[in-house]
Amino acid sequence: MKLFFTRDDSFYKICKTIEKLPKNKKVSLFMEPQNSFFRNPWRWKQVKNILEERNISYVFICKSERTRRYCEEAKLAYSYDQPNHFLRGLKLVYMFFFQAQKFHLSLFNKKTTLSYLFFIGEILIIGLIAYLLYQFILPSATIYVKPSYTVEDIVYNFRYYPSRNPEEIKERGFISIPYYTGSMDYTYILKTNTQNISFMQTPARWTVRVLNTMYQSFSLLPDTKLVTEDGMLFTMPESITIPAATRSGPGEVTATVIAMDKDEVNSIIGERGNIPVGTQLLIRNLPQSYNNQLLYAVASSDFTGWETRQKWAITQADLENIRQRMWNYVRANKKQIVLEEFAKWEDKYPLMFQNLIDVQVNDVTFDAQVGDEQTDVEGRIDITYIVRYFTRDNLKEALNEYLGQRPSQTLDIISMQKSSLTFFPDTSTLVTGDTVIVMPTKMSVIWWYDFNKDYNGIKEDMKNEIIGKRRDEVQKILLDYEEIGSILIKVSPPWSDTIPAIRSRVRFKLADE
Repeated sequence: MKLFFTRDDSFYKICKTIEKLPKNKKVSLFMEPQNSFFRNPWRWKQVKNILEERNISYVFICKSERTRRYCEEAKLAYSYDQPNHFLRGLKLVYMFFFQAQKFHLSLFNKKTTLSYLFFIGEILIIGLIAYLLYQFILPSATIYVKPSYTVEDIVYNFRYYPSRNPEEIKERGFISIPYYTGSMDYTYILKTNTQNISFMQTPARWTVRVLNTMYQSFSLLPDTKLVTEDGMLFTMPESITIPAATRSGPGEVTATVIAMDKDEVNSIIGERGNIPVGTQLLIRNLPQSYNNQLLYAVASSDFTGWETRQKWAITQADLENIRQRMWNYVRANKKQIVLEEFAKWEDKYPLMFQNLIDVQVNDVTFDAQVGDEQTDVEGRIDITYIVRYFTRDNLKEALNEYLGQRPSQTLDIISMQKSSLTFFPDTSTLVTGDTVIVMPTKMSVIWWYDFNKDYNGIKEDMKNEIIGKRRDEVQKILLDYEEIGSILIKVSPPWSDTIPAIRSRVRFKLADE
């Protein structure tokens, strides 16, 4: 015996149906996987108890992986019929084409997310097919036009006026550009050497052996000068007497000598005064020593003790000098500094008129005070530049107004080269109480014919010439227009090579749209 329960059958109905079965009966049970029975893990116990009480031999027929797992976890006897996806898919295709009503009704009754997605996709596909049929039945042509462009240097005496007073200026009938007043902060740091240096030098000093090879003694006075072979001078602070030589050898005495500040050529001795052991010294003003070397001194060991220290002193004049140098820098380089700052903004252009860039000092500080002993001084000046500038949109509007004065052309500026912007301030004039500036201005612009506005009606003329003609003829006709640089022709249906004869089915578009 077989029992079949649909997705809508309640659990009460399932239990009552099983209770009515005769005892000791064999039965096969099948439930649709969507039935609420499989959503409650405790219901199987009630059904199993009923089956065991009535001694009914049962088996659950499972046709989905979900019901198979449920029966396996509940330890119910089951038989799993693995679905044949190929036959199932073939059946769905057959129903879709030959039993469409039944197929859609069964899909609608399922009310699953997948069924809703199928209906939405079906609607989109039908719409796409309808659109393609429409394109094939009614031929159309879309011509993508890339206008030819021209590079031109425009020079004009623009009137620059304060943005706060636009009406008064515009009534004069000139091409004018409003300018705005803004500010930019700038900090300049100058680190410099004050050059107020004095040398505090500790000379080298050590002992020498003074040797006398003559057979008479010699006495030397205090501050006797000695000199080395390379011209370094030393002095002997105390008087000494050198005994005469004997048969056993020269007379000898030990004395202390000190290096002098400068050598024979007036160069600072400094560290060179640390002469090595064995260096010979001669007495500068004693011929027996300097000329004949009969009396001389020898360094008994390496000399040490040389040291030079620099002493710096900051003065008020140093600080004032640094202050003035910083002020001169920020004033002399204000045009360059402003230009570098405005280069960061593509949509703002400063008016490089010397009198229209003001400098306001906010603070001046130093890292040292008068009397400080240090080698360098760092000064810092914080300023604000008051700058007059205009915007890219203002300039483009003025340039378009200038180009619009040409009667036979309707032009559209597509690019403005900011780096080409040049002013001629030497020939500028100020009018209306120094508020309006007449300044010759030069800028390189790239423009082409404005096909969007098409004041000259070129698109209509082109349509009249090309309808009903072949693609290669149309290419030649359109490229003869000086306003056109290149074109791309797309005709629907794709196998057609002729422009439709209906004007409304021919469209022109800019290539970048």
